[in-house]
Amino acid sequence: MTRPAHRGAHRATTSAPAPVRALSAAPDRLVMLLFWTCLVAGAAVLLDQFRPVLVLPVLLVVLAVTWRLVPRAVPATRATALGALGAVCLATGWVVVNLPYASQYVVVNRDPGFLTLEGLWLSEHASAGLPASQAAEVAGSIDGITAGSALTDAFTLVDGQLYAQGAKLLPALLGMLGWAGGDRWVLAGNLVIGAFALIAVYGLARRLLGPVWALVPLIALAVSMPMIAFSRSAYTEPLTMLLIFGGLTMSRSAFETRSWWRHLLAGSLIGANALARIDGSGAVIGLLLALMLVAALPIGPRNRARARNAGLLASGGALVMVALGYLDLRWHSPTYLADLSSQFTQLVLVLLVAVGLTVAVPRLPLTALRRSVLRHRGALSTAVGVLVLATGAALAARPLWQEQHDVDPTGSAARLVRALQVLEGIAVDMTRSYDEWSLHWVAWYLGWPTVVLALVGGALLVRRAFVRRDPRLLVLLGVIGAPSFLYLWKVSITPDQIWAVRRLLAVTFPGFLVLAVVPLRALWATRSRWWRTAAAGAATAVAVLPATTWGELFTAVEQDGRYDEAIELCDALQGRPVVYVRGASGPYLPTIRTLCGSEVVVTDIDLGEVEPELLQEIRAAWGDQEVMVVTFEQEDVPWADAATPAPFSVTASTVWPSTLGARPSVANRPVSSLWVGIIDAAGTVVPVGADGTALAG
Repeated sequence: MTRPAHRGAHRATTSAPAPVRALSAAPDRLVMLLFWTCLVAGAAVLLDQFRPVLVLPVLLVVLAVTWRLVPRAVPATRATALGALGAVCLATGWVVVNLPYASQYVVVNRDPGFLTLEGLWLSEHASAGLPASQAAEVAGSIDGITAGSALTDAFTLVDGQLYAQGAKLLPALLGMLGWAGGDRWVLAGNLVIGAFALIAVYGLARRLLGPVWALVPLIALAVSMPMIAFSRSAYTEPLTMLLIFGGLTMSRSAFETRSWWRHLLAGSLIGANALARIDGSGAVIGLLLALMLVAALPIGPRNRARARNAGLLASGGALVMVALGYLDLRWHSPTYLADLSSQFTQLVLVLLVAVGLTVAVPRLPLTALRRSVLRHRGALSTAVGVLVLATGAALAARPLWQEQHDVDPTGSAARLVRALQVLEGIAVDMTRSYDEWSLHWVAWYLGWPTVVLALVGGALLVRRAFVRRDPRLLVLLGVIGAPSFLYLWKVSITPDQIWAVRRLLAVTFPGFLVLAVVPLRALWATRSRWWRTAAAGAATAVAVLPATTWGELFTAVEQDGRYDEAIELCDALQGRPVVYVRGASGPYLPTIRTLCGSEVVVTDIDLGEVEPELLQEIRAAWGDQEVMVVTFEQEDVPWADAATPAPFSVTASTVWPSTLGARPSVANRPVSSLWVGIIDAAGTVVPVGADGTALAG
């Protein structure tokens, strides 16, 4: 198995000039800085003490105490320093270029809506819960009125508090940026996390490919449509990517140095995904199964014991993070946890089985089998490498021999699939999940050359891992391979683009890009002019092809205008209670409650078709104070004097299209018209102006 790094490398590092050492260490240092920030922010939200006066001093202390807890330093040379400087500059420039195009996702039609609203709320509040006790009393006293619904608004009412679905780590990080720069920094905050994720991928890639070649996957990922789209809005995938690739770097370093605490931190980094996603423990399973294989292979009991201990340490760190993630969901999103309890329970059970296998398998009396594997490792590694290539070919050919039908025909996903099929002229089958196209999706955004090279690179690393008995490569292949194959086989998400490919962003996209450069670096090492020319040309294709997939969407600001629309509404509401008449429109209760501070109830009733006593009853339930009505459905409101008022505001926004048969290329420009009024004593609604006062006549 791999021995600790030679002392000479350490001497070369420590003898380098301080600026070279600092630059070389920067990628690993930045990743660990954000990891510790995640732990402090996550703990503060968990305890409902998310306050700058508490979080920032604690964070400074934690960073000081953990300053030396980083992966083993790479050799501090001019090349590593310049490579690290290039990576940091590219990531910084990436943020600057994308900053003008950050989304304004303050409406809850998909995940970025509630994640952004949570970030905005936490930037000004210590707890994730939104108080709604008075709204709950009103909703409880009148039929057809609610104060929050997970099914429609992604926020549910629990003990007088509105809680958004899902884990709170990403909103907490966005809230911290809000402390520094207000709402606009929250809206653009995921770009900062995305930049850290790019640096994390580079930090791992340079240890495998070298400081210069590692820039190729960094550039390709940075210009790819999914990485940019899911960083401009509040998606959890960039944060997940950062933690997984940071954990892989730490695990690689742990094997090189035989440091127990690095194995513990590797598991903690990868397990911290459970603080960001309910399925975050899935990545841990790949890590533990790889560590099980590492511990099962050595002949000597001492080596097996050392590898088994590494697995136990990684398991311990990961399980602590998963437990914290569970507590977060249990306390701050109990309805969401209950709705997904069966899937979550299955995932945790598989995780516990993986822990048990990591402990038990190395203890089994398999000496004869181990010796046979060792003796035939060349042939076995070749066979596994061929299996990797065959699996890739089978996944690429899936549309020729398979159709997946995993969409529930009674759900909203089926209705969306049917609508898109009709729009695109595809045969209508609302159960189609299109999982068989998953590898083609990767090629849509990265290019087929990258996909083919990645499969070749994976086969080469498999052979290298087994022939050299290299635990670092086994862990790398396990953590990238397991979730990639799982989601390539069954994506388990509504299959419209670009939404569906988010399942593959956190691990598969960066993993494929890193693997794609492995054979190119091998060609370069031959020193043949022709092979080097071919390697340089292929590397250029890998880096450039993702940038050619954009169409007209690069400058599209998703949901632009919706934040300004909401702020204009808030100025008119002035904190007064609100009845939101939803009708056929999407959720807006969370937007009003979060940004405007008004308590809100929502109804789907067409108020224009009911007796005025209902609105009078609502007004009385609020204590006869002024109660506002907000709607995007003008005809569902009984306006005073049967008038047809002009909209309070009209907003044209940009929305990425949903597509099935190809990647999206041209944005849609829907228009939202908003009406606002005050319930009068007669049970009708009087429209208001921008200052929130009733308009005469």
